[in-house]
Amino acid sequence: MTHRILITGASGFVGSALLQLLARDHGKCEVFAFGHGKGQMNPIDLMDRSAVEAAIRKTRPTALVHLAAVAAPADARNAPRHAWDVNVTGTMNLAESAMRHAPEAR
Repeated sequence: MTHRILITGASGFVGSALLQLLARDHGKCEVFAFGHGKGQMNPIDLMDRSAVEAAIRKTRPTALVHLAAVAAPADARNAPRHAWDVNVTGTMNLAESAMRHAPEAR
């Protein structure tokens, strides 16, 4: 069975390093990179539950590597709320969608 790996935060420091490692695997797995960087990234807003659900439904990953997070929001006044929303609620959106549409993902 070919693994189908969905990576969030793929444009970040760790995500981009993981993509490089997986590229060395020479096609032993299918990788779906979600992030906000240049290149082969699929943009995704984790706060958009329907977009997250559509991405999971479309890719049907067998593994999910969740690296997306807000570390230093640009707007300092709303920083704690924004970080909380993305890091917790966004992660819940991802987890709930994976449980519904890709229960074999680990």
